[in-house]
Amino acid sequence: MLSKNLKNIVALSMTILIFLALIYAHIFIVTHIHHNCSGEGCPICSEIQLAKAMIQQISSAILTVIYLITFVCIMDEGISISNHVILSITPVQMKVRMND
Repeated sequence: MLSKNLKNIVALSMTILIFLALIYAHIFIVTHIHHNCSGEGCPICSEIQLAKAMIQQISSAILTVIYLITFVCIMDEGISISNHVILSITPVQMKVRMND
C-alpha cells in the first residue's frame, strides 16, 4: 500500500516538475528575447538556445508517451473485444448436450 502511494506521489511530482520546467523555459525565452546581445558567446543567447532545446526534447517525449498510451488503449480494447467474442460462444451458452 505504501509503495503504491509512494509511486503515485513520485509520478505526480515528476509531472509537476516537467510542467514547471516548460513554463519557466517559455517565460525565460519571452522575457529575454529582445536583450542587448554582446555578440559571439553571449550567455543569454546560449541560455535561450538551451531552453529551446529543452522544450523541443520534452515536447517530443510527451508526443511519444501520448502515442504509446493510445496504442496500449487500442490494444486493450481489441483484446477485450476478442475475449468477449471467444467467451460468448461457449457450449454452455448454446445449451449443447455433451453426451457420448
